[in-house]
Amino acid sequence: MLKNEFDKKLKDINIDRKEFSLLSETSYTTVTNWNDKTKPIPKWVSSWLENYKKSLILNNIIKDISPYIK
Repeated sequence: MLKNEFDKKLKDINIDRKEFSLLSETSYTTVTNWNDKTKPIPKWVSSWLENYKKSLILNNIIKDISPYIK
Protein backbone atom coordinates (compact mmCIF):
# COMPACT_ATOMS: atom_id res chain seq x y z
CA MET A 1 0.00 0.00 0.00
CA LEU A 2 1.32 3.42 -0.88
CA LYS A 3 1.19 6.34 1.51
CA ASN A 4 -1.46 8.19 -0.50
CA GLU A 5 -3.66 5.04 -0.42
CA PHE A 6 -3.13 4.80 3.33
CA ASP A 7 -4.18 8.42 3.82
CA LYS A 8 -7.25 7.92 1.63
CA LYS A 9 -8.32 4.85 3.61
CA LEU A 10 -7.90 6.75 6.85
CA LYS A 11 -10.02 9.57 5.49
CA ASP A 12 -12.69 7.10 4.35
CA ILE A 13 -13.10 5.84 7.91
CA ASN A 14 -12.80 9.32 9.45
CA ILE A 15 -9.64 8.88 11.42
CA ASP A 16 -6.26 10.55 11.14
CA ARG A 17 -2.75 9.18 11.58
CA LYS A 18 -2.70 10.07 15.26
CA GLU A 19 -5.92 8.20 15.98
CA PHE A 20 -4.73 5.26 13.88
CA SER A 21 -1.53 5.12 15.92
CA LEU A 22 -3.53 5.09 19.15
CA LEU A 23 -6.02 2.47 17.97
CA SER A 24 -3.37 0.18 16.50
CA GLU A 25 -0.93 0.76 19.36
CA THR A 26 1.74 1.84 16.90
CA SER A 27 4.05 4.70 17.66
CA TYR A 28 2.91 7.89 15.97
CA THR A 29 6.50 8.51 14.88
CA THR A 30 6.53 5.14 13.17
CA VAL A 31 3.31 5.91 11.34
CA THR A 32 4.52 9.30 10.17
CA ASN A 33 7.83 7.83 9.00
CA TRP A 34 6.19 5.33 6.66
CA ASN A 35 6.89 6.22 3.07
CA ASP A 36 6.89 4.62 -0.33
CA LYS A 37 10.62 4.04 -0.66
CA THR A 38 12.66 3.49 2.49
CA LYS A 39 10.02 2.57 5.08
CA PRO A 40 7.03 1.03 3.34
CA ILE A 41 3.73 0.67 5.09
CA PRO A 42 3.58 -2.82 6.64
CA LYS A 43 1.29 -5.37 5.03
CA TRP A 44 -0.78 -5.83 8.19
CA VAL A 45 -2.07 -2.25 7.95
CA SER A 46 -4.31 -2.98 5.00
CA SER A 47 -6.17 -5.79 6.75
CA TRP A 48 -6.31 -3.81 9.99
CA LEU A 49 -8.00 -0.92 8.19
CA GLU A 50 -10.44 -3.24 6.45
CA ASN A 51 -11.38 -4.93 9.72
CA TYR A 52 -11.76 -1.60 11.47
CA LYS A 53 -14.07 -0.40 8.71
CA LYS A 54 -16.17 -3.57 9.04
CA SER A 55 -16.39 -3.12 12.79
CA LEU A 56 -17.71 0.41 12.33
CA ILE A 57 -20.39 -0.85 9.96
CA LEU A 58 -21.38 -3.68 12.28
CA ASN A 59 -21.50 -1.40 15.30
CA ASN A 60 -23.85 0.90 13.42
CA ILE A 61 -26.09 -2.03 12.50
CA ILE A 62 -26.20 -3.16 16.11
CA LYS A 63 -27.03 0.35 17.25
CA ASP A 64 -29.82 0.62 14.69
CA ILE A 65 -31.50 -2.67 15.46
CA SER A 66 -30.97 -2.89 19.22
CA PRO A 67 -34.19 -1.02 20.10
CA TYR A 68 -36.17 -3.69 18.23
CA ILE A 69 -34.63 -6.70 19.93
CA LYS A 70 -36.31 -7.98 23.07
